[in-house]
Amino acid sequence: MNLLETDVKPILANQWVLGILTVVLFLYSSMAQQTLPSFMYTAFQNPFFNFVFFIAIVLVATAADFRSAFVVALLYMLLQYQFTQKKITEHFYDSLRSEGFAGDGYEDHATY
Repeated sequence: MNLLETDVKPILANQWVLGILTVVLFLYSSMAQQTLPSFMYTAFQNPFFNFVFFIAIVLVATAADFRSAFVVALLYMLLQYQFTQKKITEHFYDSLRSEGFAGDGYEDHATY
């Protein structure tokens, strides 16, 4: 018998452990904070796109399983958070530029 089959498989068979592990891995992997392409930011400004994304979450919840819908909803919330952070950062940099602080190299530190 393999160690994986005897020790790990029964633990991962529990739906609660698998669900918690999925959420923890998803949240941990989101800490890398990849920058989104610019077309994604323009798509998130469109209310129709947000509505379609919400309908997709509902369809996944009804057609597939709840765990997949939960992961898709977490992905949506993470993308919305990144979008909001980008808007806040751009507004902050614009206010710095309007105050005459340009040229200090703060543009190099932007990750968005």
